[in-house]
Amino acid sequence: MKRRGIIHLAASMMLMFTMIPGTFAQPGPGKGNGWGPGAQGICNRIPNLTDEQNKQIADLQTDHLKKMTNLRNQLFEKQAHLRTLNTADTPDMKAINTTIEEIGSLRTDMMKERESHLQKVRGLLTADQRVVFDSSPMHGKRFGRGNGHGYDYGRGQGRGMGYRQKPAGNI
Repeated sequence: MKRRGIIHLAASMMLMFTMIPGTFAQPGPGKGNGWGPGAQGICNRIPNLTDEQNKQIADLQTDHLKKMTNLRNQLFEKQAHLRTLNTADTPDMKAINTTIEEIGSLRTDMMKERESHLQKVRGLLTADQRVVFDSSPMHGKRFGRGNGHGYDYGRGQGRGMGYRQKPAGNI
């Protein structure tokens, strides 16, 4: 009987110790500075944006996201097709190379579309606003894929900027 009580106590303690870390877990992904309604994304740090500029940028953003979603879906389909070709019992190298070229073409189209969009947004800005836009950490980087934001110290280790805590030392 005494042994059974010790086993129950040990099991309870183990259960308690496995649950405690969850109570101290950090919150989920940060809110981030990605694209959002009303040109909140890439332009959220640009000073003195007018309501008209915000509306024009939001309209450009919507069109850009539609185009990019279509291109990204095509890219994912080609990548899945490439995996199918790669794992065939007798791989067709001609089809594999053709699919690789199609994937490269889609990536090129996506980069061209992105740069075109950034230049359209940039064209709506004044000279002072362009300086801030050009120096923005979001400009030239892909949202939520590392590149200086998202995967960082402190809260919000997911998509977006989160709340970064600087590491100790002179870094």
